Amino acid sequence: MRAAAERLAAAEAALAAAERDLEHAREKERLGAERAAAEAREGARVASGELARARDSAAALEAEADEASAEAAALERETAATAQRLAALPRLAREAAAAPGSGLDAIESWAARARAALLVLHSALTAERDAVVREANELGSSVLGEPLGATSVIGIGERVERALQSGQP
Repeated sequence: MRAAAERLAAAEAALAAAERDLEHAREKERLGAERAAAEAREGARVASGELARARDSAAALEAEADEASAEAAALERETAATAQRLAALPRLAREAAAAPGSGLDAIESWAARARAALLVLHSALTAERDAVVREANELGSSVLGEPLGATSVIGIGERVERALQSGQP
């Protein structure tokens, strides 16, 4: 913006000089002085437009910066709330649920730790689910006296319940 303001000041100075030259020009020099004054006016108009665009751009950047600051503050609040919810999960690693520091870099680092801890927890829960399904299949097979294909725990429970109700264990 400073460069545009400097170009405008230089163009206005050139215009003032061209208009002075036009005022004092003799008949032979008049046409050249008029042309120089017209060029100086155009230069001043262009420089003025550049300065206006630079001011508009600066204002837009300031608005974007304010918006980004507000978004960062909102993200910090959301992250703190999420960290509290994660801290309530009994099997999640405590260091992953610990509240992050302030700033976007701290949030990014915390998010990576929390994601890794959640992936580990997910894997453990998946393994436990598979073990429960396997155990349910084994129990269902022993109660029904026939091998069961891999199915859900609910499906096995329903088959065992139907068999017990019909009196065919």
